[in-house]
Amino acid sequence: MLMWDLNNEGENLSEWWAYGSHEEYMKQYTKFYVDTIIPVMRDSGIKVEENFMDTSPSNGILSYEPYVKRTDKRLNTQSPNFGDGHFYYMMWDCESDTTHPYFRFLSESGFQSESSFIDYYTVSQPEDWNMNSKFLKLRTTFGNGHGGMVVQSARHYEVPVVHTEDPKQQADTFAYYIWLSQI
Repeated sequence: MLMWDLNNEGENLSEWWAYGSHEEYMKQYTKFYVDTIIPVMRDSGIKVEENFMDTSPSNGILSYEPYVKRTDKRLNTQSPNFGDGHFYYMMWDCESDTTHPYFRFLSESGFQSESSFIDYYTVSQPEDWNMNSKFLKLRTTFGNGHGGMVVQSARHYEVPVVHTEDPKQQADTFAYYIWLSQI
């Protein structure tokens, strides 16, 4: 399945930040995204009615001709009844088929992971290459993200806790932990 989503969480902006009226925001949003992109998609042969959402998550579209969006601000854009939803929760078991909630269409889900060791290597020092480093904890700002990644990995794998003066062994251990957070 291929779905064209014009942007991520744009509809939620009117719920997260109160910069004026929701209705005015949605008018401007529709003009900027929908009135610009839908004609281009149609001219390219894309079946908009089957493959298009203007934002994700969304409460869905009521009509494409004319374009009418379900914009009732009282509705949760994560509603399981309309549009699509996102799901991320670090403390549940990522391999269990019972952890994902029901959505009409689940367009994003997953669990946070560390950046690659190559990325960390370029911006950190060897003393940062352990799971308890201040550097690593500061890089992960999603709730208890770092702790959640350790818990998630430990559910299914042996998580390394080696602290050594040997720089090569420390780098290898840290790279292994990062890899565990990504699989």
